[in-house]
Amino acid sequence: MGASAGQISDAFDFGRRRGPRPIEIVATFGAIAVLAATLPLALAAQRIAAVAKARAWAVSGPPCPSLSRSAYLASGERIVHLIDYDGVRFGRGYGYVSCVEVAKDGGRGLDTVPVCQFNSPTVLQVTTRRGDFYFYTRIRPATVTIADDRPQCVMNASIGLIALR
Repeated sequence: MGASAGQISDAFDFGRRRGPRPIEIVATFGAIAVLAATLPLALAAQRIAAVAKARAWAVSGPPCPSLSRSAYLASGERIVHLIDYDGVRFGRGYGYVSCVEVAKDGGRGLDTVPVCQFNSPTVLQVTTRRGDFYFYTRIRPATVTIADDRPQCVMNASIGLIALR
C-alpha cells in the first residue's frame, strides 16, 4: 500500500519556502550576544598576558659598557656562539641566552620587539640593519632589547624569572 502523491510532496516539502521559526531567531541572536560578550573578554585577557610577559622581561640596570669594533678586536675576547633571532644576529663569548618577542609599550603595543637575556656572555655582538654593536659585560648577566634596529643593553637579566644581580 503505497502513499499517494499528495502525501509524498507534503512529507518532503519540495520547493516551499517558509520563514525562520522563532526558536531559530532566538538561537541566532543568542549566539551573537555570547560572541559579543566573550570577544572583549578574550582581547582583555590577551592584553593582560602581553603586559605580564613584557614586565617579566623588562629588566633595569646600568647600561652595558660599549666597545668599538677595534676595541673588541684588541680585547682578546672572542665571539664563539651566534644565534639569529627575529632578523637580528646575537653573538656572545660564553654562557646561555634566552630570547622572546614582547609587545612594545610595556605589552600594550601592537608591534613586538626582540629581547634576549644572557647569563654570562663576557662580550656581546649585536648585528642589526644599522650595523654591528659591541658590549663588554665580562661575566655579568645582560639583557638586550632591540628597538628601531638599535640594541639597548643593560647589565642585568632575569633568565628563568630569577633576578641575577
